[in-house]
Formats: sequence, C-alpha cells, structure tokens
Amino acid sequence: EIYGEGTGSLYLTVSTANHYNTAITPMFNASIPVNTLQATFRYRGGNATSRIIVGVMVDPDSNNTFVPIDTIAAGENYTEWTEHIVKFDTYEGEGQYIAFKNKYTTATSTSYIDNLVIDEIPNCDKPIQLVAISSPADSVKLAWNGLSSTAWDIVYGPLGFDPEDESAQLDFISGTTDNPYTFY
Repeated sequence: EIYGEGTGSLYLTVSTANHYNTAITPMFNASIPVNTLQATFRYRGGNATSRIIVGVMVDPDSNNTFVPIDTIAAGENYTEWTEHIVKFDTYEGEGQYIAFKNKYTTATSTSYIDNLVIDEIPNCDKPIQLVAISSPADSVKLAWNGLSSTAWDIVYGPLGFDPEDESAQLDFISGTTDNPYTFY
C-alpha cells in the first residue's frame, strides 16, 4: 500500500517555541466510552524532532482539557510513513473527543497523518509494520510490531482472502513464487 501520495492527508506544522496546533475529531456519542476505542493511522514527520501527541479532550475549545495518551516521535526515519495504533484503554475521564497535538520541540515540528481509523479495541491486537522476508525459495520469515500481545495466531491464504473466514485458513503454502499470499 502507498500512503500519503493521495489527497486528504492531515498536515500540522508549528515553527514557534511554546506553540502547538491540534486536530480534533468530532464528538463521539456518549454511549461509546472513549476508553473502548483505538486510533490506527499512518504517521510521518517533517524532521527527526517532529512528534505527534495523541490524546483525549473534554472540550475542543479548551486545550487545558487535553489528556495525552501516547507520543509518536518521528525519529531518524522521519520521511517514511509508519503505521501506529494508539489504544485509549487507560483513559479514565469524561472526554469524547480524540485529538492530535503537534507541538514545537527544538525545531519546526511538522506532522503528517493519513488513513486514520477510529475503532473499538479488538480482543486480539492487530500486528503492525508487517514484513515478510523470503529466505530459501520454500520458506518465509514473518516479522511485525506486536504492541502488547505475547501470543499470536498466524492466518494466511491466497492473495486477497478474508482473514475472518476460518475456512480460508490453509494447512500449508507451496508455490509462493507463482502464487503470492497475504498475511494478517
């Protein structure tokens, strides 16, 4: 997948010390507690010191109500889009807005966010930053960032299969050079 090459990416920049800018979602229905939600998105920075602070707000007109949940730092690979998942399960307040704060650090801070999805926290963590490394022609090594999970089920199948369809799970893979596979 290619991220950030279409239209519609969020762009936040601040170039003055002690300043910030904040992007805020519309209010979530009070029947949906924010601590049952997570944000999945792609992020990249404008330089190595850029960072985005993800949090929750009670009042979108008062930055004093911003409660930080996680900070994503751009780091050395700031030009690369990386997927992140921020869970709000530790949040204990009354806020119904999810917010992204871009704050001046030691230099101009620029943050880009793309493909934002707000969803309920699943029972099983979705792995992010998936990598498939072919070793010999008849095997593959899988790597991912697993958040806080310690055990995994690997579901695989022909390119485009539905990972939620248990009948699509296969017992073995063969002919990977002629028949690409998708893994989740």
